[in-house]
This record gives sequence, C-alpha cells and structure tokens, in this order.
Amino acid sequence: MYEPEDETEQDQPQPPRTKRSRQEGIFAKFDGFVRKLTKRPYPADELFGAAINQADLFNNLLRKVGGERAAAERLIDFERKQFPDGNRLIWLEKAIQRWEKDNLGD
Repeated sequence: MYEPEDETEQDQPQPPRTKRSRQEGIFAKFDGFVRKLTKRPYPADELFGAAINQADLFNNLLRKVGGERAAAERLIDFERKQFPDGNRLIWLEKAIQRWEKDNLGD
C-alpha cells in the first residue's frame, strides 16, 4: 500500500542542475581548494555578509527612530506580521522603507 509519508527526499526526483549551476559549483570547490592550499582566508563579507548587512540596516533604522531601540523593534515586528514568511533582513528593509515613506514622503 502506498503511503505518502514513506517517501523520502531521495525518492523524489530532483530538478536537473543547469550547466551554469554546475560550473559555479566547480569554481566554488576549486576556490576552496586553492584557499586551503595557499592558506588564504575567505573575505569577511563572504563569511559574515548577511550578519554585517543586518547590523548596518538595524543601525540605519535605529538612527531614523532617534536611537529608540524599542521603536525599531516595534517597526520590525510590524513587518514580521505583514510578511511572516520573510526573514529579519527583509523585515529590516521593509521597516526602513515604511519609515521613509511615512516620514519623508514620496
């Protein structure tokens, strides 16, 4: 008897990888190999780019609300409710856009 719960990710067909995605994967592996051989570190933005970007956006929003952390968090929470499938980066961007629209006009 067929039960849908019995399927695993391995059982389901995977979409074919494009030539470009295979090339990018090869280059990324090659770059990682070369970095290990030469003991060259990865740039910080590759490792921490999203976290740095979030911090910059939060500081931008914090400046806009006059340094009131609670106000900034309320704006982020509002966007979280509007876009529940988003992430903090999206909510920060939306909060800044909404603040600018409301306070600076079009």
